[in-house]
Amino acid sequence: DLHGVPFDQAALHGFNICTPVGTKSATFRVTTTNPCTSAVAAIRQSRIRAQPVSMLMIDLDNLKLINDRHGHAAGDQALSQIVRICRQSLVGNDLLGRLGGDEFCVLLPGMDRSAAAAVAEALIETVRSSAYAFSSELKPSLSIGVATTQSDSDDYDSLSLRADSALYAAKRSGRNRVEGVLDGETQLSLALP
Repeated sequence: DLHGVPFDQAALHGFNICTPVGTKSATFRVTTTNPCTSAVAAIRQSRIRAQPVSMLMIDLDNLKLINDRHGHAAGDQALSQIVRICRQSLVGNDLLGRLGGDEFCVLLPGMDRSAAAAVAEALIETVRSSAYAFSSELKPSLSIGVATTQSDSDDYDSLSLRADSALYAAKRSGRNRVEGVLDGETQLSLALP
């Protein structure tokens, strides 16, 4: 429960949630002014520890199509399904937050870019192997942008800007894929069948 609202419903009705995924309790940080206060703190802590931080910007592909064809209740089910899969797939101090609409953010403290790319690939594969209860014609898929801190001056804003840019590259390249900036110039591009 989150203020009397079950987690799946809370995640769908305007709450911005950033929570350590590895915890088994139903304790969530909810903010309305800055949805990623926990993420900012995690980046700061990783910088102090001289550890990398990676961010995944995740977009549920075709949410508008789901809403148009099957109604907003089906769209809510699809979003809840993605939240459940993400929560089951992530570990430790990973943070999961809904940014709004069909976009989510995962912060991976202490994780370098290759490990983050592997997490992103695994999320896409897990989602692809699932099915929507409301439709056999639509298959779940995600587009994911990956970014990793590159210097001590990186903060939430710079990291999220690069991850968001990579997400839009994934969407422009056909969706159901991972894109990311590995360094200043190199792009990671993983199209999944």
